[in-house]
Amino acid sequence: MREHSINRDSVDWKLVEESALRVAFGAEEPADTHAAIQLALGHLNDQHSVFLSPSQAEAFRHGDAVYTTPVVEVRSQDIGYVAIGRYLGDVGEQSDEYAADVASRIDEVAGEVCGWIVDLRSNTGGNMWPMIAALGPLLDQGRVGSFTYPNGTIEPWDITGSVATWDGMVMADNSLPSPSNQGMPVAVLIGRSTASSGEAVAIAFHGQDDARFFGQPTAGLTTSNEPVELSDGAIIALTMSIFTDRFNRQYGQNTPVEPDQPTRSFTEAETAAVIWLDSQPTCTAQGNDH
Repeated sequence: MREHSINRDSVDWKLVEESALRVAFGAEEPADTHAAIQLALGHLNDQHSVFLSPSQAEAFRHGDAVYTTPVVEVRSQDIGYVAIGRYLGDVGEQSDEYAADVASRIDEVAGEVCGWIVDLRSNTGGNMWPMIAALGPLLDQGRVGSFTYPNGTIEPWDITGSVATWDGMVMADNSLPSPSNQGMPVAVLIGRSTASSGEAVAIAFHGQDDARFFGQPTAGLTTSNEPVELSDGAIIALTMSIFTDRFNRQYGQNTPVEPDQPTRSFTEAETAAVIWLDSQPTCTAQGNDH
């Protein structure tokens, strides 16, 4: 925590250490320190770091992923709609299968639509990588965002072919040989429940040509947790960096993603998104009248 927390320079480490040692006094095995670790995490005041017990960490690593069922459909004649909710689970075969399923469904209807609505309003977070890979057909190739660390290090997120990468490491693969829907206008719906990695997915669209945001400001958890495994298998998911968009605009603690067009309700956001898409060249060329 002293070395990697984003708030390491503003924490009273003497107080944290004294408090943690008091709670852990008499500990005889790793489990006896868990309460002290959670206490110390609370002192970081980043609103994001979490502690996973050994059983919770094991479920994260090897259990079945838990996610909101994605929706991919064609609405209003030729407006595509995709809703991506939270995805809880580690990267690996399950996350690749999820990404491949969503991306293939997007690609299947690509020829029927003139633009897309990407709905992230119920995306409370989890693992960003399968979600970004799933939306790969709608994202530009190349840099879509990055993590920025307190020491100035920048680790980019990229879409390269069918894969989402973190600083060059393959994190999730949607398996599409050649997405056919890139370059379409995208209306991104966001709201106060769009949080954490849900906000990372939104930021991946920020700055993309023909992308516009509708709804309400997001939760403001635009920071990244990275897992630190402890000796008994427990995990500290420690907030180590902030999100940065493709043009190096920095977000961070209590910094929401703001809509380009604020709206008051879910219905108003969707209506505004459709009106905007109807005005885009790809849709006006088809003479849409929704």
